[in-house]
Amino acid sequence: MKVESLKKGLYYEIILILGLVASILLVILVGTMPFSDFKYYYDLAANIANGLHWGDTYTSIGYSIVLGGIFKLFGASLIKAKIFNLILTLTSNICFLLILNKLDINEKTRKIIFAVFVFMPNNVFYNSIIATEILFTTILLIITNIYFSKIKYKYIYIGVLTGVNTIIKSFFIIFVIAVFLVDLLKEKKILKSIQNSLIVFITCILVISPWVYRNTKLIGQFTYISNNGGIVLYIYQIMGA
Repeated sequence: MKVESLKKGLYYEIILILGLVASILLVILVGTMPFSDFKYYYDLAANIANGLHWGDTYTSIGYSIVLGGIFKLFGASLIKAKIFNLILTLTSNICFLLILNKLDINEKTRKIIFAVFVFMPNNVFYNSIIATEILFTTILLIITNIYFSKIKYKYIYIGVLTGVNTIIKSFFIIFVIAVFLVDLLKEKKILKSIQNSLIVFITCILVISPWVYRNTKLIGQFTYISNNGGIVLYIYQIMGA
């Protein structure tokens, strides 16, 4: 039994290492440079690190705030942003494995799902891009791990991280609905589900409220995390017309 356990652990360690190696090779071999939104995130992070303006209200800048903190500690450079991506990807892969270990599935299925996730193209390619997706996914997987755990005050922790992810992608506040529905399916107690989802919602509101206040003060009227109002979709519709 001990030998089988060691072999099982070795498989996941090898997949984690190979996934990290693949990501590192992509970063080294594919010298991507930021442009458009990606350049905006990078430049804004550098500005934040240097104590300059924190951007406008057009788009969610949670990723730039976090990246700006990294730049503040280690200096701003493209390679440091990509190293940060690699660390986040490794964290995501470990979190995903922890989630799989909490699910009632057979070992063969678990191994296949884990390998597919680690080597999923987006999971490898995005390491070379300065974008929100890797940080957003990492936080989402951490939230999922917390949800399936039995730690005390877990809904408060989920609320805090939901708020952080909402500052990264403003639509994420609707995750509160997912908490309510999953709780209802799992516990089949509507009042308890409402209570838990309200804890997440109120905590999330407390986390995002300073940024909402900042945006509102900047614009002069109530302004959410971002106010692009679907302009990207509108532009695509105009271009396609």
